[in-house]
Amino acid sequence: MCGSGRRPTFLSHPLASLLPVIAVLAAAYVWADGALDLDVGRVVGPGWVAEGVAIRVDLSAPQRTTLELTVKTLRLPAVRETLSDLRIHCPQLLLDPSVIACAKARVSLVHEGVGRRPFMLTFRYRRDGLLRASFRDLRLWKGVVQGRLRWQRTRWSASLNAKRLGAGALMRRLGRDVDLRSVSGSGHLDLEVALTGDASGVRTAKLSAGSRDLGFTDRASAVVGEKLSADL
Repeated sequence: MCGSGRRPTFLSHPLASLLPVIAVLAAAYVWADGALDLDVGRVVGPGWVAEGVAIRVDLSAPQRTTLELTVKTLRLPAVRETLSDLRIHCPQLLLDPSVIACAKARVSLVHEGVGRRPFMLTFRYRRDGLLRASFRDLRLWKGVVQGRLRWQRTRWSASLNAKRLGAGALMRRLGRDVDLRSVSGSGHLDLEVALTGDASGVRTAKLSAGSRDLGFTDRASAVVGEKLSADL
């Protein structure tokens, strides 16, 4: 099965936008045999754009439905760099009249801070529009990140926990927006973020960060800090 004519446009969270399409594919199995493919093309929402979206649902194996979602490029409001070659593989997709869920999806993508290392994703989408998702084992800036998302219609909440992010890598990234050319960093940072929001954007934000081995120096080594403790 392939899309034709004008490709659809969806307005909400990227994952929440695509899950109903997956449900339609599964329903079409009544008239098809084996795997079903849909070339979605371009999907857009407030502040984000996904290009080259394709979905494959394989219902040929008894008691096992697999999902393969690929996105060539994805631009998100919170990530200045474009994510590319996003792939989500669910080896056992739950499809019933009220829920679409996957307990052990495997995700890979290309991003400067992530590379190509895969991480794990869990999601559960109810037909009333409630999406719950969590990820773990995401390697970012030499650290490990896990997070959770709850999204229902226009209200959402998200949390992020990062351990041992590389301070040097982070400073190099921040140097693109702030003039840090004369300062380099070392050590690691732990970070916790909690956000809530609605259709207008972020409504509340809580942040805590800490380090016990932070270091920095300028090019002339006139300003040097080593093994510093810092909490925010």
